[in-house]
Amino acid sequence: GMAILDRFNALTKRVAGAAAQEQAPEALLQDPSGQRCTEGDVIHLVEKSERFGPGLAYATGNASHVLNVRAGNMSAFPEDASHFVEWLRGRPELLPPASAIDDNTFVPRGVYGTYIQSLIGEALKGEDDGAMLSLVPDEAVGMKPQDAGFAIELMSGRPLKVDAVVLALGNQPPDTSLAGYFGNPWDPEAVSYIPAKSAVMILGTGLTMIDTVLSLREKGHNGPIFAFSRRGLLPRQHRSVQSLAPAALEQWQRRSLSALLRQTRARHAPRPPIPPP
Repeated sequence: GMAILDRFNALTKRVAGAAAQEQAPEALLQDPSGQRCTEGDVIHLVEKSERFGPGLAYATGNASHVLNVRAGNMSAFPEDASHFVEWLRGRPELLPPASAIDDNTFVPRGVYGTYIQSLIGEALKGEDDGAMLSLVPDEAVGMKPQDAGFAIELMSGRPLKVDAVVLALGNQPPDTSLAGYFGNPWDPEAVSYIPAKSAVMILGTGLTMIDTVLSLREKGHNGPIFAFSRRGLLPRQHRSVQSLAPAALEQWQRRSLSALLRQTRARHAPRPPIPPP
């Protein structure tokens, strides 16, 4: 069987996809060559946190922390691009009131974590009653070659022998928090105990900064907030765009990124006509 190891483990090689965070279990039920698992194969999903699926990115419970990708591009299945949107339409209660549900919706990240968890549940309730997927609530702390496969050392001491290993690390753990400094900006305590009128400094001006400012404002913070970065650039707002079908390309065009780029520019961003002299 294959082992999907804990995302925070620093091993250099692993098998089928660690804490599934950004990969759906259905996608994990494949061997490294891309073939579906066969009868008797087992994928061990090793996760040291309390929840299988959401990981750090999708564990936030703040509805203001939204995905930075439109819902139409967040399906767990490349061959079924509308899967996530259709899943949302069946569960409108998960979204804020009066939310639109379409390809252009920006969904709370916690809702996407619920989506990933639901896929794990579906895999466990599948035709094989989850026989191909084993959830291991433990931490992988070591690995060594053994016979034709690998022996995984777990924190609990339980042995786990597998044929192959996938390293699916996800986000690395945040810095340790100190007095007056919070290394984990998603920790509720990072904003819960800051006096409303205190000055707050945020290192970085990216999307995490926006998450932190939103959390502060929702807690009633009205003091000055300073965001520092080397470049001082802010994330740009998504434009409203219409989905376009991919262009039909010749075989030679598919093998060249530069040819693909030229074809895409010519199709979607044609040059304006040259004005007469």
